[in-house]
Amino acid sequence: MAKLINNDDTLRQYLPNVFATVKGEVSLFDKVKVDIDLAENWVIETFVSAKTFNTICGYAEDNPIRIITAKLIASEALRRAIPSLDLVLTPTGFGVVSNQNVAPASPERLDRFIGSLAAYRDECLANLLPALFGPPQSLKSSHASFLGQHLFHFPPITPIMPRH
Repeated sequence: MAKLINNDDTLRQYLPNVFATVKGEVSLFDKVKVDIDLAENWVIETFVSAKTFNTICGYAEDNPIRIITAKLIASEALRRAIPSLDLVLTPTGFGVVSNQNVAPASPERLDRFIGSLAAYRDECLANLLPALFGPPQSLKSSHASFLGQHLFHFPPITPIMPRH
């Protein structure tokens, strides 16, 4: 069960330009909650410990680290969910629902959107990781060790990672 983003209002807070759910329609949160769980688990398994993640979840809602982490999770969850959100499979391929008609969804438009979500997610990571690994004791964690060996493509955080 999602801990940081656990309802539709919280999710929409971190996703700009999302239309309100129409009465009777499944909420965006319900459509992507599995992806939110997967995104939270990805953050825990790759970047922070479960203990650190739980600490972040306990921060006040206006805490910068909590906000960046929520944005990271929201963008990754939506990026994962896009292939299944409001797309329909027709005999001639995928399309999007538009009023009463089905209009083709251009692969270029979807690719651009997925790419922009990945870029936004990466920007959130570039801001989050220095905040998390700033204190020297954090640099000794297994997550910091992993990042220090593998995340050389984030120049702003490379200098603070442990060298091996």
